[in-house]
Amino acid sequence: MEIAKVTTNEEFIKVTETYKGLLQDPATTKSSTLKEIRNKLETFINKQLVKVNKAATKDQAKLSDLLELLIIIDTHLPFEDFFKHAGLEIFPIVFKLTFYNNDHSVVNSDESDSHYLHAVRIMNPQEIKEIIERQAKRPIEGKINLVVNNLLTKMLYHCDRQKLLI
Repeated sequence: MEIAKVTTNEEFIKVTETYKGLLQDPATTKSSTLKEIRNKLETFINKQLVKVNKAATKDQAKLSDLLELLIIIDTHLPFEDFFKHAGLEIFPIVFKLTFYNNDHSVVNSDESDSHYLHAVRIMNPQEIKEIIERQAKRPIEGKINLVVNNLLTKMLYHCDRQKLLI
């Protein structure tokens, strides 16, 4: 199976759909094909996150592009398999996207119960979208942190932690 090079967000979505389809039929899918797909997706994610983050550092208006890319990754990537077998090089890049400031803190809910606000769990893409829409007046950096935290939680839950520490 020939896997196209992933250079755009649209190609990323297309390849992740192929990846999900192959995961549904493990008996006929070659592990080398899955490995090739994981490598292409990981390369794209690494390059795009660095590129978009660099552009956003120079121009605050580009922060919306960074948020869009993170949401696409969070929504389309089959994270259970991907982070179980690959993706370790993405962790530090995603971690570095965190904004540190009280105005940029992550608020997962509109509730003020401090116990609830500190709970860490993987949110589905629809929850992320609803929170971002509900908190429209929050700085975009806080919205980016919400998606970054969700991606990091997925990574930590599904990756080989021993390899992550190396």
